[in-house]
Amino acid sequence: MTEKALKTTLEKFGVTKQEAEVYLFLAKRWALKTGQISKQMKKNKGQIYRLLTSLQEKGLVETTLEFPTRYVAVPLERVLSSFIQTKREEVASIERKKEDLLEDWNNINRITLQSQLEKFTVIEGTKKIVHKISQMIKETKNQFSAILTVADLVRGEQFGIFDLAQATQKQSKQRLLVLTEVSNQNLKALKLLKNKLGNKIKFRARNPEGLTACPRLVIRDSRELIFFITRSDQETCLCTNCKSLIQAFSNVFDNMWQNSTTVEEKMNQIETGKLPPSITLIRDSERAKRKYDKLLANAQNEIIIVTSSEGLIKLSKQITELSILNDKTVSTKIMAPINEKNLEASQNLLNVSQVKHIPVSYLETTIIDKKHLFQFKHPHLETGTEASLSFFENLFYTNDKKYIESTWLMLNNIWEKACIPSPATIESIIFPKETQNDDNSSSSAMRNFRKILTFEIEEDNKAGKLTEKDVLNKILKATTAKTEIPKDKSMLFASTGQAIIHPPRYFNLPDIMLHAWHVDNHSTHGGNDSLVIHMSESSPSNSGFIPSAIISNDSSGTKVLSRIFADTPAEKNAQLLSKDEFQVRVHGNTLFAVWTVPLVIKEPNYILPPCCLLLEGVGKVKTGRLAFLYKTGYRNKIEFNALEARVTFYHPSSQYEGPGTDGIFFRDYVGEAYVPEKQ
Repeated sequence: MTEKALKTTLEKFGVTKQEAEVYLFLAKRWALKTGQISKQMKKNKGQIYRLLTSLQEKGLVETTLEFPTRYVAVPLERVLSSFIQTKREEVASIERKKEDLLEDWNNINRITLQSQLEKFTVIEGTKKIVHKISQMIKETKNQFSAILTVADLVRGEQFGIFDLAQATQKQSKQRLLVLTEVSNQNLKALKLLKNKLGNKIKFRARNPEGLTACPRLVIRDSRELIFFITRSDQETCLCTNCKSLIQAFSNVFDNMWQNSTTVEEKMNQIETGKLPPSITLIRDSERAKRKYDKLLANAQNEIIIVTSSEGLIKLSKQITELSILNDKTVSTKIMAPINEKNLEASQNLLNVSQVKHIPVSYLETTIIDKKHLFQFKHPHLETGTEASLSFFENLFYTNDKKYIESTWLMLNNIWEKACIPSPATIESIIFPKETQNDDNSSSSAMRNFRKILTFEIEEDNKAGKLTEKDVLNKILKATTAKTEIPKDKSMLFASTGQAIIHPPRYFNLPDIMLHAWHVDNHSTHGGNDSLVIHMSESSPSNSGFIPSAIISNDSSGTKVLSRIFADTPAEKNAQLLSKDEFQVRVHGNTLFAVWTVPLVIKEPNYILPPCCLLLEGVGKVKTGRLAFLYKTGYRNKIEFNALEARVTFYHPSSQYEGPGTDGIFFRDYVGEAYVPEKQ
């Protein structure tokens, strides 16, 4: 049997592609340490550790008793025999219980089945996801809606999903609506797919201007939702029947469908290179820049600019020109992804214009007085005359009223839902430091937060420099070595993320800070998922984020957090949910938290409906060490690898996206908590 055939066989038994690679690598060698495997396979040590842990749980890898631990591959014969035996036992068990199960089923009151509990499950692995989508297609009575990439569609065709869809359509009146991105890169694959499928499935090309961020999702009859939370070969998705969450994502789909165009029209445009009659392509960059600068300077009423994070920095260097427009009472609205790098630029621009955050990957667009529209196809480069001109190459321009009106409405809708960047970053609030200048708003926000929690932060300068590898090694050691832990000390190994949400008015919520935890099983108190909700409040004596609610799917989570946040509103508002109702998932640099029941922040006015929080870590890893002393007497020393995080908050009323400065993801977190004596 070839190595490729072995991998395929292992994958059929539930082993992922990456796990199969590690197992086969180890099978060719003798016992190896994690570091040796990482070095020889040229993979991240933390990734190798997670794969080995999973292989050990599946019975494919064993460990030696020595320290440091070495890993040995279980012989393939034993692995296959174990898999076969397990499957036989599963079948035999079902056969034995079949009659009893059918009898119990028939005795169940059908009326009680009608009112299903709102819950969710996490599905991992392409085959399991494809199986679930196939099941959804079979059960669709009216409409099956999907936003997927062309690669997703090709994969679905290979698994026979569209054959199933066509067969199902013959027996019902269901509509299958699919939104996808069309580009030069995927044009050939999409043409082949369309020729094979014919007109049975209605495809639309996602907004050709690329003005909307694109989630991947599937919705069945407004009754069931699948939402993809990873963008890798090892797919993971959320599946739920929660009506509020389905409504949130249905709104996303409907909005994108209304602003889409036909696939045929987009394909023809790409193939022929012809633009719609109303759009002019200006190839000469100098001519394009002169036209743009002239129309911008002569603006009378309103300018809307959608730009990149780099573009925002360049705009901040044109303060003089924007100030002149501001003096003429021209309204200038700027939308761009806000991050740590351009936060200062955004704050400077707020003096002469309005600035709001939008997610990455919007096409750069400018509308002047609802009469002129420019769209840019090239990214901003480093400073310099040539770099500046390259941005204007092949510029799209139009003065077509109908085209501009539709684009303006779309941009205005995005503007209404976007948030204003705060001068206080989440890092400055979580890790407040005393500054000499106590008058700036950022340090004021820090002091308020610390005043509410009454904790102190101590930096341990004697411990020496800490590296990303040091933190990973601590986590690895905790899972492989038996260590005695003092009674007054507990260890926490976790991934955790924090996000500040500045809700639009129609959310009917104050600013909130969400702190989500996924605690590993080898922590002192076991594993759990938890969420602490901090609510922004202001009074004559205090203002800032106050711990207001504690959510967990394990009693250990509510118990520990209630002690830490004693004498705050959160202590008396701890809510224990099931894993069907609340979970936090971590995959690579992504954290995903979801709940399917309303969460009480503060009665009676502030209730958080079923929502999803997505944090996507970006940029360079920041490694650090800090110590916290809480007023309850808890002392917590932490070491971490963290990343700035993009925030997406799916609320039933709308999809909210926050800047990178409002989110932080502690991918690798090691905590030592020292319990006060009275506890």
